[in-house]
Amino acid sequence: MLRVILGIGVIATAGGASAAEAQKVTAAQVLDKYVVATGGKAGYERLRTFAMEGRITVKGQGIGGTMKAHMKAPNKFYVVQNIQGIGEARQGYDGKIGWSKDPFMGLRKLQGAELELTRVLSDMQGPVKWRELFKRAELVGVRNVEGKRTHAVKMIPHRAKPITGYYDSATGLMLRMDVTMESPQGVIPMQVVAKDYRMVGGIKIPYQMTQRMGAVMEMSIRITSAKAGVAVSDSIFTIPAK
Repeated sequence: MLRVILGIGVIATAGGASAAEAQKVTAAQVLDKYVVATGGKAGYERLRTFAMEGRITVKGQGIGGTMKAHMKAPNKFYVVQNIQGIGEARQGYDGKIGWSKDPFMGLRKLQGAELELTRVLSDMQGPVKWRELFKRAELVGVRNVEGKRTHAVKMIPHRAKPITGYYDSATGLMLRMDVTMESPQGVIPMQVVAKDYRMVGGIKIPYQMTQRMGAVMEMSIRITSAKAGVAVSDSIFTIPAK
């Protein structure tokens, strides 16, 4: 469950790693290992609601803010960010309708690839259900990411650009995710680096995330509170009237 994106380095082939070495494992094996590493299939299936809060730091701009997110099985999601000098930005998905509201574009209903990306990233049980959320997954190869040897897996959504995850070959944890954000503002490549995994409610989540939005901005999010099994009203996921 790696989802705090509002619309989350140099990659080189690992020293001595060959195409034959990369082919010793499959994309399915890498993704299934991630499920085991973060709590197992049963852990995800027991997860019904989740809430977290965090602090935001925008690199090089001397500003920061706060983040709050709520999730509800199977695929409802809501996040609100308040950043100094920018204001409040909200995004939600009620299982069918995705929406966004921010100071720049106001309230809008997500469409096309933007809605599809929200759909596949909003599912709390997504790591277990990747076979139904994506058309297919492909092993790209062995890569050095964040100073560690990883297996790179490209996941192909039905109506959006591919998402590439980089999974630590030793621990199975995802270290980075590369996503292409598509919106009326344009196409922006984004990297989400994940660190400091901790167990909450039976699954492991990263407590430190860094979102690199091309050359535009780098934003770090530090989780300060995370709880599973909390009461969450369905109303917060619904698109606002205005």
